[in-house]
Amino acid sequence: MVKPPLRTKSIGFKVSEEEYARLETAAQADGRTLGEWCREVILRGGSASDQERHDPALAEIIGVRLTGGPAFC
Repeated sequence: MVKPPLRTKSIGFKVSEEEYARLETAAQADGRTLGEWCREVILRGGSASDQERHDPALAEIIGVRLTGGPAFC
């Protein structure tokens, strides 16, 4: 069995309570932890599932974060 490469780097950013709740809801709907879900969304280049595409607020949150909004690494 081949082990996946170790993840040794970390990225962080701040969100509001409302943004956090929306991200957490999206992660739960996908059956993932918040961290796993965020990593997948970011590594996909911000592309969203069909369900996420229909949530304009979530799309805006992700778009702002991926385009250099008030995030920091």
